Amino acid sequence: MITETIDFERDPLARKEIERYRWIESEKRGNDIGWAKAVQEWVFCYAMAWGKAQSSRKYPLKKHAF
Repeated sequence: MITETIDFERDPLARKEIERYRWIESEKRGNDIGWAKAVQEWVFCYAMAWGKAQSSRKYPLKKHAF
C-alpha cells in the first residue's frame, strides 16, 4: 500500500486530484485535513477507479475494421 501511495504522489495528474480532494474535504470539514490525510483517504476511496480510468485513457481500445 505504501508503494502505491508513493506512485500516486509522484504522478502529476494524481497529485492534482489529491489536491482537489484535499480542498473539497477541508471545506466540508471546516479545517485543513493536511496532505498526508488527503493522500490516505484519496488512495483508499478513489485510487483504484482513477488508475483504471487513467490506464484506459493511455491505452484506448483499438477499433478494428472487419
